Formats: sequence, C-alpha cells, structure tokens
Amino acid sequence: MRTRSWRRAQRERAIARARRKLRSQGWFTEPYTRWTDAEGEVYIRKAAVTPHPCSSYCCGNPRRWFKQVTRQEQAALIDQREQLD
Repeated sequence: MRTRSWRRAQRERAIARARRKLRSQGWFTEPYTRWTDAEGEVYIRKAAVTPHPCSSYCCGNPRRWFKQVTRQEQAALIDQREQLD
C-alpha cells in the first residue's frame, strides 16, 4: 500500500515535470512575463493535474466530432456487403 509521502512525492514530481515542459515551450518568456509568480504557479499545478485539458475537435476523438467510423467498423461493413452480394 502506498503511503501519503509517496503520493506527495509523485505529485511534486508531476509539478516539476509540468514546470519543465511549460518552460521548454516558452511559457515563461517575454509575452507571458506579465504573470505574477502566484498566477504562474496556479497554471503549472493545473497542468500537472490535467496534462490534456483540451477535448475540442482538433484534439478530440474524430468519431465523436466528425462521425468517422473506425477501421474495424469499416472492415465489418465491407464484410457485410460482400456477404449480401
């Protein structure tokens, strides 16, 4: 069973990873320096907890947004048509 200290260490590790990722992407350079340290820390901690917060059409599931069928469904439809012919 994991202890509280292990969970805290994992959380701090995730925060450090999010901080490194955001810095490497340039989030704390010139146009974003208007953030105070507290505002930047809030964004870092949110990024650590939710690494993929976006679910819009460009990031989400194409089946949900564009009603595309999967390859498995395409193969099943082809098999079904072949059996009917």
